[in-house]
Amino acid sequence: LACYCPDNRVLGYAVDTLMYCYRTSDSKGMLMCARIHSAVNRNEEYPHLNGLYNIMTGFFLKVRPDLVVKEPVYGVHPEKAEKVLRSFKVFQRNLGVILSGDKGIGKSLFARLLSAKAVEAGYPVIIVDQAFPGIASYIESIEQEVVFLFDEFDKTFGSNHDSDPQSTFLSLFDGTSQGKKLFIITCNSLHGLNDYMVNRPGRFHYHFRFGYPTGEEIRQYLTDKLDGQYQNEIEKVIR
Repeated sequence: LACYCPDNRVLGYAVDTLMYCYRTSDSKGMLMCARIHSAVNRNEEYPHLNGLYNIMTGFFLKVRPDLVVKEPVYGVHPEKAEKVLRSFKVFQRNLGVILSGDKGIGKSLFARLLSAKAVEAGYPVIIVDQAFPGIASYIESIEQEVVFLFDEFDKTFGSNHDSDPQSTFLSLFDGTSQGKKLFIITCNSLHGLNDYMVNRPGRFHYHFRFGYPTGEEIRQYLTDKLDGQYQNEIEKVIR
C-alpha cells in the first residue's frame, strides 16, 4: 500500500509498522520496512520514506557550528554558568540543570552561554532536538564526559494519550547511569515536565527560573543600547 498508493498520507502506516517492530524486536518486520524503503526510494518518488532509513541506520552525530554568545549578557548569568561547571567538575555522576521561564525571557541565551563555556572547558556539547525511540539508551551508552542540551524539552518530548516519552529518561537522569554527563533542559513551565523528573532532587541539581529583568539589568541594557541624549530617561523607564 505504501509503495504504490499515490497518497503520501498512507506512509504513516509504514512508519507505525516500523515503530511497532522496533518496540517488539521484530527483526523480520524491520527488514520488511527496509524493503519497502528500498523499493519506494529507488527513484525518489516518495522521499518521505527517507525517515525510515534514518531511523533504521541508528543514531549518529552531526557536526554543527559552536554555540557562541555574541551579545552582552547582563545580570548574574555568567556567574551562574561558572557555578554549574564548577559543580560538574567535582561531581562524580551526572548533573542536571533545568531552565524554566516564559518565552523570550533568556533561557536559550543562558543555555548557549553555559554550552559555550563548556566547550571552552573542553567538554563536547550535543544538542538533542528530536524525539526518537531508543534515544535515551543511546545517550546512556556514551561514556565520555559530555554536555547534552535539550532545548524546549517539554515540547520535543511532550506526552500524549498513548505514551510519555519523558519517562524513558528517568533512569538516565538519575545519576546512576554510566559515564558522567551534564544535562541542560529548557522548558516554558515545570508543568510540562514529568512529575517524577521534577520532584526528585537527585535527577536535577539546579533549577533556574527566569523571570522579568531586574531594575539593575534594565539599567545596564539601556545604558549600552541608548544614545547619550537619551541616557537621562533610563531611570524613568525603570520606575
